[in-house]
Amino acid sequence: MPFHLTHTDIVKGDTQETVFMLSGSDNKVHMYREVNDEHSFKEGETGEHFPELANLPSVVMWLDIRYYDNSKRRITVTGHQDGLLLVSIVIVETLEVEHKYHVEFDNPITYAVTFTITNSVLKPANISTHDDSESTLVPRRPELNILVLSALVPGTIYRDVLKRGLRDHIFLPDSNKFDAILTGCVIDIDFDGENEILIGTYGQEVLAYKLSATKPHRLRKSSSNPENTIDLTTSLPEAQLRRFAEKTDYVTTQKLDLDSRLFRSQEDIPSSVTSDSDFLPLSTSKNTMIPNSHYLPRVQSTRSSPSKDVTGETSCWLLWQRSFPYPVMGINCLDIMGDGMEDLVIVTLKGLHILQPDLGEVANVVLDRLRLLGDQLEARDYESYYGPDSFDGVEERLTQFPFDMPAKEHKSASLHN
Repeated sequence: MPFHLTHTDIVKGDTQETVFMLSGSDNKVHMYREVNDEHSFKEGETGEHFPELANLPSVVMWLDIRYYDNSKRRITVTGHQDGLLLVSIVIVETLEVEHKYHVEFDNPITYAVTFTITNSVLKPANISTHDDSESTLVPRRPELNILVLSALVPGTIYRDVLKRGLRDHIFLPDSNKFDAILTGCVIDIDFDGENEILIGTYGQEVLAYKLSATKPHRLRKSSSNPENTIDLTTSLPEAQLRRFAEKTDYVTTQKLDLDSRLFRSQEDIPSSVTSDSDFLPLSTSKNTMIPNSHYLPRVQSTRSSPSKDVTGETSCWLLWQRSFPYPVMGINCLDIMGDGMEDLVIVTLKGLHILQPDLGEVANVVLDRLRLLGDQLEARDYESYYGPDSFDGVEERLTQFPFDMPAKEHKSASLHN
Protein backbone atom coordinates (compact mmCIF):
# COMPACT_ATOMS: atom_id res chain seq x y z
CA MET A 1 0.00 0.00 0.00
CA PRO A 2 1.47 3.41 -0.95
CA PHE A 3 1.84 6.04 1.76
CA HIS A 4 3.88 9.09 0.76
CA LEU A 5 4.90 10.35 -2.70
CA THR A 6 7.56 13.01 -3.20
CA HIS A 7 10.40 13.83 -5.57
CA THR A 8 14.08 14.69 -5.28
CA ASP A 9 17.26 14.75 -7.38
CA ILE A 10 20.07 12.32 -8.03
CA VAL A 11 23.22 14.46 -8.13
CA LYS A 12 26.31 13.21 -9.95
CA GLY A 13 28.92 15.88 -10.51
CA ASP A 14 27.27 18.72 -12.42
CA THR A 15 24.26 16.66 -13.54
CA GLN A 16 20.94 16.31 -11.76
CA GLU A 17 18.16 13.85 -12.46
CA THR A 18 14.73 14.23 -10.91
CA VAL A 19 13.25 11.02 -9.51
CA PHE A 20 10.04 10.13 -7.68
CA MET A 21 10.15 8.51 -4.23
CA LEU A 22 7.21 6.45 -2.96
CA SER A 23 7.03 4.85 0.47
CA GLY A 24 4.98 1.69 0.96
CA SER A 25 3.66 -0.69 3.56
CA ASP A 26 6.58 -3.02 2.82
CA ASN A 27 8.89 -0.79 4.91
CA LYS A 28 10.63 0.41 1.75
CA VAL A 29 11.01 3.63 -0.22
CA HIS A 30 10.71 2.92 -3.94
CA MET A 31 12.52 5.12 -6.48
CA TYR A 32 11.15 5.70 -9.98
CA ARG A 33 13.26 7.11 -12.83
CA GLU A 34 12.01 8.43 -16.14
CA VAL A 35 12.74 6.53 -19.35
CA ASN A 36 13.13 9.33 -21.87
CA ASP A 37 12.74 7.27 -25.04
CA GLU A 38 9.58 5.56 -23.82
CA HIS A 39 8.03 8.50 -21.92
CA SER A 40 7.49 6.22 -18.94
CA PHE A 41 8.99 5.43 -15.55
CA LYS A 42 10.76 2.39 -14.21
CA GLU A 43 11.73 1.46 -10.67
CA GLY A 44 15.40 1.76 -9.76
CA GLU A 45 17.47 0.53 -6.87
CA THR A 46 16.95 2.98 -4.01
CA GLY A 47 19.94 1.88 -1.95
CA GLU A 48 22.30 2.46 -4.86
CA HIS A 49 21.71 6.21 -4.81
CA PHE A 50 20.20 6.71 -1.35
CA PRO A 51 21.94 4.29 1.04
CA GLU A 52 20.32 6.01 4.04
CA LEU A 53 16.94 4.69 2.83
CA ALA A 54 17.99 1.04 2.72
CA ASN A 55 16.86 -1.42 5.40
CA LEU A 56 14.31 0.85 7.04
CA PRO A 57 12.79 -0.61 10.23
CA SER A 58 9.15 0.46 9.67
CA VAL A 59 6.70 2.17 7.33
CA VAL A 60 7.74 5.67 6.23
CA MET A 61 4.88 8.16 6.59
CA TRP A 62 6.87 11.19 5.44
CA LEU A 63 10.14 11.72 3.56
CA ASP A 64 12.09 14.94 3.09
CA ILE A 65 15.45 15.30 1.30
CA ARG A 66 17.35 18.60 1.12
CA TYR A 67 20.71 19.32 -0.53
CA TYR A 68 23.11 21.96 0.79
CA ASP A 69 26.75 23.05 0.46
CA ASN A 70 26.35 23.40 -3.33
CA SER A 71 24.76 19.93 -3.48
CA LYS A 72 27.85 18.31 -1.94
CA ARG A 73 25.85 17.08 1.03
CA ARG A 74 22.24 16.26 1.78
CA ILE A 75 20.09 15.76 4.83
CA THR A 76 17.43 13.05 4.69
CA VAL A 77 14.56 12.97 7.18
CA THR A 78 12.11 10.08 7.46
CA GLY A 79 9.09 10.01 9.77
CA HIS A 80 7.69 6.57 10.50
CA GLN A 81 4.34 5.05 11.39
CA ASP A 82 5.62 3.79 14.74
CA GLY A 83 6.87 7.25 15.76
CA LEU A 84 10.50 6.81 14.73
CA LEU A 85 12.30 9.86 13.29
CA LEU A 86 15.52 9.20 11.36
CA VAL A 87 17.90 11.98 10.27
CA SER A 88 20.89 11.19 8.04
CA ILE A 89 23.69 13.46 6.79
CA VAL A 90 25.15 12.09 3.55
CA ILE A 91 28.24 13.05 1.52
CA VAL A 92 26.84 13.07 -2.01
CA GLU A 93 30.01 12.25 -3.95
CA THR A 94 30.93 9.12 -1.95
CA LEU A 95 27.39 8.30 -0.69
CA GLU A 96 28.85 7.94 2.79
CA VAL A 97 26.45 8.44 5.69
CA GLU A 98 28.42 10.98 7.71
CA HIS A 99 26.05 11.28 10.68
CA LYS A 100 22.85 9.55 11.71
CA TYR A 101 20.41 10.59 14.44
CA HIS A 102 17.15 9.14 15.66
CA VAL A 103 14.40 9.90 18.16
CA GLU A 104 11.17 8.06 18.94
CA PHE A 105 7.69 9.43 19.53
CA ASP A 106 4.82 7.34 20.89
CA ASN A 107 2.50 8.14 17.95
CA PRO A 108 2.78 8.28 14.15
CA ILE A 109 4.72 11.13 12.53
CA THR A 110 2.46 12.91 10.07
CA TYR A 111 4.83 15.55 8.66
CA ALA A 112 8.54 16.40 8.69
CA VAL A 113 10.50 19.03 6.77
CA THR A 114 13.94 20.66 6.85
CA PHE A 115 13.94 24.46 6.70
CA THR A 116 15.88 27.63 7.45
CA ILE A 117 14.56 30.60 9.40
CA THR A 118 15.62 33.10 6.75
CA ASN A 119 13.65 33.10 3.52
CA SER A 120 15.43 32.99 0.14
CA VAL A 121 13.86 33.91 -3.18
CA LEU A 122 15.10 33.00 -6.63
CA LYS A 123 16.65 35.86 -8.57
CA PRO A 124 16.23 35.89 -12.36
CA ALA A 125 19.34 34.54 -14.06
CA ASN A 126 19.64 37.65 -16.26
CA ILE A 127 20.14 39.91 -13.23
CA SER A 128 23.56 40.24 -11.66
CA THR A 129 25.05 42.70 -9.20
CA HIS A 130 28.55 43.59 -8.12
CA ASP A 131 27.61 42.31 -4.64
CA ASP A 132 27.49 38.70 -5.90
CA SER A 133 30.72 37.72 -4.22
CA GLU A 134 31.81 34.85 -2.01
CA SER A 135 31.70 37.09 1.05
CA THR A 136 27.93 37.50 0.73
CA LEU A 137 27.02 33.85 0.29
CA VAL A 138 25.37 31.66 2.89
CA PRO A 139 27.91 29.76 5.04
CA ARG A 140 29.08 26.36 3.91
CA ARG A 141 27.09 24.79 6.74
CA PRO A 142 23.72 26.57 6.93
CA GLU A 143 21.57 26.58 10.04
CA LEU A 144 19.03 23.89 9.17
CA ASN A 145 16.06 23.14 11.40
CA ILE A 146 13.62 20.23 11.28
CA LEU A 147 9.89 20.61 11.87
CA VAL A 148 8.29 17.37 13.09
CA LEU A 149 4.52 16.98 13.45
CA SER A 150 2.94 13.94 15.03
CA ALA A 151 -0.62 12.94 15.72
CA LEU A 152 -0.82 13.64 19.47
CA VAL A 153 2.37 15.38 20.63
CA PRO A 154 2.79 19.17 20.11
CA GLY A 155 4.69 20.17 17.01
CA THR A 156 8.45 19.97 17.59
CA ILE A 157 11.31 21.94 16.04
CA TYR A 158 14.87 20.62 16.21
CA ARG A 159 17.19 23.59 15.77
CA ASP A 160 20.50 23.70 13.89
CA VAL A 161 20.67 19.93 13.47
CA LEU A 162 23.96 20.05 11.53
CA LYS A 163 25.67 21.43 14.63
CA ARG A 164 23.57 20.15 17.54
CA GLY A 165 21.98 16.99 16.23
CA LEU A 166 18.61 16.38 17.92
CA ARG A 167 19.63 17.79 21.31
CA ASP A 168 18.08 21.26 20.95
CA HIS A 169 14.31 21.15 20.49
CA ILE A 170 11.33 23.39 21.23
CA PHE A 171 7.57 22.86 21.03
CA LEU A 172 4.95 24.83 19.14
CA PRO A 173 2.70 26.16 21.92
CA ASP A 174 -0.93 24.99 21.92
CA SER A 175 -0.43 23.01 18.73
CA ASN A 176 -1.87 19.87 20.33
CA LYS A 177 -5.18 21.46 21.38
CA PHE A 178 -7.11 21.03 18.14
CA ASP A 179 -7.13 17.27 17.63
CA ALA A 180 -4.46 15.45 15.59
CA ILE A 181 -1.89 17.48 13.64
CA LEU A 182 -2.03 16.34 10.02
CA THR A 183 0.06 18.69 7.89
CA GLY A 184 2.35 21.71 7.85
CA CYS A 185 4.07 24.29 5.68
CA VAL A 186 6.99 26.72 6.00
CA ILE A 187 6.45 30.11 4.34
CA ASP A 188 7.18 33.81 4.90
CA ILE A 189 3.63 35.08 5.37
CA ASP A 190 4.46 38.56 6.72
CA PHE A 191 7.20 39.43 4.18
CA ASP A 192 9.88 40.17 6.78
CA GLY A 193 12.49 37.80 5.30
CA GLU A 194 11.96 35.14 7.97
CA ASN A 195 9.88 32.01 7.56
CA GLU A 196 6.81 31.24 9.63
CA ILE A 197 5.37 27.80 10.36
CA LEU A 198 1.80 26.82 9.51
CA ILE A 199 0.18 23.62 10.73
CA GLY A 200 -3.20 22.09 9.91
CA THR A 201 -5.21 19.93 12.28
CA TYR A 202 -8.08 17.48 12.16
CA GLY A 203 -9.88 19.95 14.42
CA GLN A 204 -10.39 22.21 11.37
CA GLU A 205 -7.78 24.79 12.40
CA VAL A 206 -4.74 26.34 10.71
CA LEU A 207 -2.20 27.78 13.17
CA ALA A 208 0.60 30.18 12.20
CA TYR A 209 3.74 30.41 14.35
CA LYS A 210 6.54 32.96 14.42
CA LEU A 211 10.09 31.89 15.25
CA SER A 212 12.82 33.94 16.88
CA ALA A 213 15.91 34.14 14.68
CA THR A 214 19.27 33.52 16.32
CA LYS A 215 20.62 36.65 14.61
CA PRO A 216 19.04 40.10 14.14
CA HIS A 217 16.78 40.32 11.12
CA ARG A 218 18.34 41.80 7.99
CA LEU A 219 16.63 42.69 4.77
CA ARG A 220 17.78 40.23 2.10
CA LYS A 221 17.91 40.48 -1.64
CA SER A 222 17.00 37.50 -3.80
CA SER A 223 19.72 35.31 -5.26
CA SER A 224 20.00 32.98 -8.23
CA ASN A 225 20.75 30.17 -5.78
CA PRO A 226 18.08 29.54 -3.11
CA GLU A 227 20.86 29.05 -0.55
CA ASN A 228 22.82 32.12 -1.65
CA THR A 229 21.32 35.31 -0.27
CA ILE A 230 22.78 38.78 -0.33
CA ASP A 231 22.68 41.05 2.72
CA LEU A 232 21.44 44.51 1.81
CA THR A 233 22.18 46.03 5.21
CA THR A 234 25.93 46.37 4.81
CA SER A 235 28.08 47.36 7.75
CA LEU A 236 28.17 51.16 7.96
CA PRO A 237 29.96 53.42 10.46
CA GLU A 238 27.88 54.41 13.46
CA ALA A 239 27.92 58.10 12.54
CA GLN A 240 26.53 57.35 9.09
CA LEU A 241 23.82 55.06 10.44
CA ARG A 242 22.84 57.74 12.95
CA ARG A 243 22.72 60.36 10.24
CA PHE A 244 20.43 58.36 8.00
CA ALA A 245 18.19 57.34 10.91
CA GLU A 246 17.76 60.99 11.87
CA LYS A 247 17.12 62.06 8.31
CA THR A 248 14.52 59.50 7.27
CA ASP A 249 13.52 57.24 10.19
CA TYR A 250 12.82 54.59 7.54
CA VAL A 251 14.17 51.72 9.62
CA THR A 252 12.06 52.73 12.63
CA THR A 253 9.02 53.27 10.42
CA GLN A 254 9.45 49.83 8.87
CA LYS A 255 9.58 48.20 12.29
CA LEU A 256 6.50 50.05 13.51
CA ASP A 257 4.61 49.22 10.34
CA LEU A 258 5.55 45.56 10.66
CA ASP A 259 4.49 45.46 14.31
CA SER A 260 1.16 47.07 13.45
CA ARG A 261 0.59 44.59 10.63
CA LEU A 262 1.31 41.69 12.97
CA PHE A 263 -0.97 43.17 15.63
CA ARG A 264 -3.83 43.54 13.17
CA SER A 265 -3.38 39.94 12.01
CA GLN A 266 -3.51 38.44 15.48
CA GLU A 267 -6.74 37.03 16.83
CA ASP A 268 -7.92 35.84 20.22
CA ILE A 269 -6.82 32.26 20.46
CA PRO A 270 -8.74 29.82 22.61
CA SER A 271 -6.68 27.38 24.58
CA SER A 272 -7.57 24.41 26.72
CA VAL A 273 -6.35 21.00 27.76
CA THR A 274 -2.59 20.69 28.33
CA SER A 275 0.25 22.89 27.15
CA ASP A 276 3.44 21.92 25.36
CA SER A 277 5.34 22.09 28.66
CA ASP A 278 3.46 18.96 29.75
CA PHE A 279 5.50 16.85 27.35
CA LEU A 280 8.94 15.74 28.47
CA PRO A 281 11.61 13.40 27.08
CA LEU A 282 11.34 9.91 28.53
CA SER A 283 14.91 8.69 28.30
CA THR A 284 18.18 9.56 26.64
CA SER A 285 18.33 6.18 24.95
CA LYS A 286 15.13 6.55 22.96
CA ASN A 287 14.31 10.22 23.55
CA THR A 288 10.63 9.29 23.50
CA MET A 289 8.19 12.06 24.42
CA ILE A 290 4.90 11.28 26.17
CA PRO A 291 2.47 13.43 28.18
CA ASN A 292 2.85 13.49 31.95
CA SER A 293 0.08 11.33 33.38
CA HIS A 294 -0.69 13.61 36.35
CA TYR A 295 -1.79 16.48 34.12
CA LEU A 296 -5.53 16.69 33.61
CA PRO A 297 -7.46 18.76 31.05
CA ARG A 298 -8.01 22.27 32.33
CA VAL A 299 -9.20 25.61 31.03
CA GLN A 300 -6.46 28.20 30.58
CA SER A 301 -6.45 31.81 29.47
CA THR A 302 -7.70 32.74 26.03
CA ARG A 303 -4.23 33.86 24.89
CA SER A 304 -1.50 31.44 23.90
CA SER A 305 1.71 31.55 25.91
CA PRO A 306 4.96 31.58 23.92
CA SER A 307 7.32 28.63 23.86
CA LYS A 308 10.67 29.04 25.59
CA ASP A 309 13.96 27.29 24.91
CA VAL A 310 16.40 25.83 27.41
CA THR A 311 17.79 29.30 28.22
CA GLY A 312 14.33 30.62 29.09
CA GLU A 313 14.17 32.93 26.07
CA THR A 314 11.06 33.13 23.93
CA SER A 315 11.57 30.92 20.88
CA CYS A 316 8.23 30.89 19.08
CA TRP A 317 4.71 32.12 19.55
CA LEU A 318 1.33 31.83 17.90
CA LEU A 319 0.63 34.63 15.40
CA TRP A 320 -2.91 33.75 14.39
CA GLN A 321 -5.29 30.91 13.74
CA ARG A 322 -8.07 30.39 11.24
CA SER A 323 -10.96 27.93 11.24
CA PHE A 324 -12.17 25.90 8.28
CA PRO A 325 -15.41 23.95 7.82
CA TYR A 326 -13.66 20.58 7.57
CA PRO A 327 -10.43 18.91 8.79
CA VAL A 328 -7.29 20.35 7.17
CA MET A 329 -5.46 17.63 5.24
CA GLY A 330 -2.77 19.58 3.38
CA ILE A 331 -1.09 23.01 3.17
CA ASN A 332 1.18 24.21 0.40
CA CYS A 333 2.45 27.51 -0.98
CA LEU A 334 2.82 28.44 -4.64
CA ASP A 335 2.23 31.34 -7.01
CA ILE A 336 -1.08 30.01 -8.26
CA MET A 337 -2.27 33.44 -9.45
CA GLY A 338 0.90 34.22 -11.41
CA ASP A 339 1.37 37.64 -9.76
CA GLY A 340 4.79 36.95 -8.23
CA MET A 341 3.50 36.33 -4.71
CA GLU A 342 3.07 32.96 -3.07
CA ASP A 343 -0.48 32.00 -2.15
CA LEU A 344 -1.58 29.50 0.47
CA VAL A 345 -3.36 26.44 -0.89
CA ILE A 346 -5.24 24.59 1.84
CA VAL A 347 -6.88 21.22 1.22
CA THR A 348 -9.67 20.06 3.50
CA LEU A 349 -11.69 16.85 3.46
CA LYS A 350 -14.32 18.41 1.19
CA GLY A 351 -12.75 21.37 -0.55
CA LEU A 352 -9.82 23.49 -1.71
CA HIS A 353 -9.17 26.96 -0.29
CA ILE A 354 -6.78 29.57 -1.74
CA LEU A 355 -5.64 32.40 0.54
CA GLN A 356 -4.01 35.43 -1.10
CA PRO A 357 -1.87 38.11 0.58
CA ASP A 358 -3.47 41.48 1.29
CA LEU A 359 -2.35 43.60 -1.68
CA GLY A 360 -2.46 46.77 0.41
CA GLU A 361 -0.08 45.29 2.97
CA VAL A 362 2.18 44.00 0.20
CA ALA A 363 2.33 47.48 -1.34
CA ASN A 364 3.40 48.93 2.01
CA VAL A 365 6.15 46.33 2.33
CA VAL A 366 7.42 47.05 -1.20
CA LEU A 367 7.55 50.79 -0.47
CA ASP A 368 9.50 50.13 2.73
CA ARG A 369 11.99 47.98 0.82
CA LEU A 370 12.43 50.63 -1.88
CA ARG A 371 13.11 53.29 0.75
CA LEU A 372 15.73 51.08 2.41
CA LEU A 373 17.30 50.36 -0.97
CA GLY A 374 17.36 54.09 -1.67
CA ASP A 375 19.20 54.63 1.61
CA GLN A 376 21.78 52.04 0.60
CA LEU A 377 22.36 53.68 -2.77
CA GLU A 378 22.62 57.07 -1.13
CA ALA A 379 25.09 55.77 1.46
CA ARG A 380 27.20 54.07 -1.22
CA ASP A 381 27.36 57.22 -3.32
CA TYR A 382 28.16 59.34 -0.27
CA GLU A 383 31.03 57.05 0.70
CA SER A 384 32.41 56.86 -2.84
CA TYR A 385 32.39 60.68 -3.11
CA TYR A 386 33.73 61.67 0.32
CA GLY A 387 35.74 58.53 1.09
CA PRO A 388 35.22 55.79 3.70
CA ASP A 389 36.90 57.83 6.49
CA SER A 390 34.87 60.98 6.02
CA PHE A 391 32.00 60.30 8.44
CA ASP A 392 33.44 62.40 11.27
CA GLY A 393 31.65 65.71 11.23
CA VAL A 394 29.19 64.44 8.63
CA GLU A 395 26.46 66.69 10.02
CA GLU A 396 28.37 69.77 8.85
CA ARG A 397 28.26 68.57 5.24
CA LEU A 398 24.61 67.52 5.06
CA THR A 399 23.78 70.65 3.09
CA GLN A 400 26.38 69.70 0.47
CA PHE A 401 25.04 66.19 -0.16
CA PRO A 402 24.01 65.23 -2.78
CA PHE A 403 23.94 68.57 -4.61
CA ASP A 404 27.71 68.91 -5.07
CA MET A 405 28.22 65.32 -6.26
CA PRO A 406 29.25 64.43 -9.81
CA ALA A 407 26.39 63.95 -12.24
CA LYS A 408 26.53 60.16 -12.43
CA GLU A 409 26.58 59.79 -8.63
CA HIS A 410 23.77 62.31 -8.23
CA LYS A 411 21.74 60.28 -10.70
CA SER A 412 22.16 57.13 -8.62
CA ALA A 413 21.24 58.95 -5.43
CA SER A 414 18.14 60.37 -7.07
CA LEU A 415 16.64 56.87 -7.14
CA HIS A 416 15.84 57.44 -3.49
CA ASN A 417 13.77 60.49 -4.33
